[in-house]
Amino acid sequence: MIKEVGANANVNGSRLSPTPLIHHSNALARESHLWTPHETWLQLGQTHQERSAAYRNLFAGHIDPDDLKKVRDAVNKRLALGNNRFRDEI
Repeated sequence: MIKEVGANANVNGSRLSPTPLIHHSNALARESHLWTPHETWLQLGQTHQERSAAYRNLFAGHIDPDDLKKVRDAVNKRLALGNNRFRDEI
């Protein structure tokens, strides 16, 4: 049972990001009645199975391991990732 909606939903008394719940619904084709599907999601296919397959295909591309390491490092250190001009602007 979700007690609050937001960045950190409270599920059965423990803090849990809704992201895994949404992933299970979108990518793994597990329907959920905890939220209303977004219009863009509904346009991915006629059935939940078709939409899930289309959603998974969005993430099927290869990410270079060096690029992935840079992204992970930046996220874990809460740093901006980009060229010098981009970092200077933010």
